[in-house]
Amino acid sequence: MQTHQLQLRKDGCNRFTVNREELWCDSIVLFKSPDFWVEHPLRIRLQGEAGVDAGGLSREYATLLRNALFSAEARLFEGQGNRRLPLYNGDAVLGNMFVLAGKMVSYLISHYDVGIPCLTQAAYMYICTSDIEVASQKCTAEDIPDPDLQDVILKASNSSLTWRPKLWEN
Repeated sequence: MQTHQLQLRKDGCNRFTVNREELWCDSIVLFKSPDFWVEHPLRIRLQGEAGVDAGGLSREYATLLRNALFSAEARLFEGQGNRRLPLYNGDAVLGNMFVLAGKMVSYLISHYDVGIPCLTQAAYMYICTSDIEVASQKCTAEDIPDPDLQDVILKASNSSLTWRPKLWEN
């Protein structure tokens, strides 16, 4: 059974029925559809749930989509809290999922004012400047999602500040 349905009505709204349990997959279908118009707002119907979208369901969907975008299921970002970074995922790169994620984020910001306050400063700087040198200046050890690697880097960073070869001591 098809769990999603997209219709563009004469009123200029993207009308979309989504299954809450399949929200991420249904959203991929929505944003990849040639019938989806980014200029138009959504009118959401949650499958199996009562409710008419007068704005509240669309805002709920926008928040749920943002959460799904940064979830383990999406496999696009890693890290915790407000220190997430893009995850290297060859399938996602080949499938243009990061381009799709950008389309989703821009849609959420422009239509629903739902931001993404969860990326590292370095990631935001790269998005704003497209300059890896400028962005790399914002990198910190706390941005590293792997706690073991983070610990090694912090120890190495701290020891390099205090360690001096005995040859240099007088």
